[in-house]
Amino acid sequence: MIDFVIELNNKKYSVIYKGGKNIIINDAEYVIEEFYAKNGNEFLLRTGTKVYNIVSGKSAGNDFIYNIGGNLYKLKLYTALQYLIQSSREENRSKEKHSEIKAPMPGLIVKLNVEKGSSVRKGQSLLVLEAMKMENEIQSPKDGKIKEIKIKPGASVEKNELLIVIE
Repeated sequence: MIDFVIELNNKKYSVIYKGGKNIIINDAEYVIEEFYAKNGNEFLLRTGTKVYNIVSGKSAGNDFIYNIGGNLYKLKLYTALQYLIQSSREENRSKEKHSEIKAPMPGLIVKLNVEKGSSVRKGQSLLVLEAMKMENEIQSPKDGKIKEIKIKPGASVEKNELLIVIE
């Protein structure tokens, strides 16, 4: 199971921590021989014969800036669950003309924040979906009116199951 997803220069890298010093990045296994902090924002990483001096810069939310060996990198770091949610939101944004809200992952409907016929604003919380012991707020991708609600609180849902229709 993927632990993290790193987005760097519009490329995505899946990261799996295998325990100890072993990690897998996009199906390639690496052994981290050394990793230690030189000071508050500077680190040393050695894998095999390669040594990397890493200086962390500004960060905000999931966005990070690192200077690695003199090269500046801007990256986004997500847990696997955050990435699933983010991907689903981006997919919904790209399909804003569509009004179907689907489950981004399997889970349990904990709370329904809207009723049939109510008006909603873009970004407004529609419902809360519990998955992997975390509560995830599902937001409206656009302004509109609730046409249909296909689920009830307490219902179990599968990934891509239709939850709400907005017109």
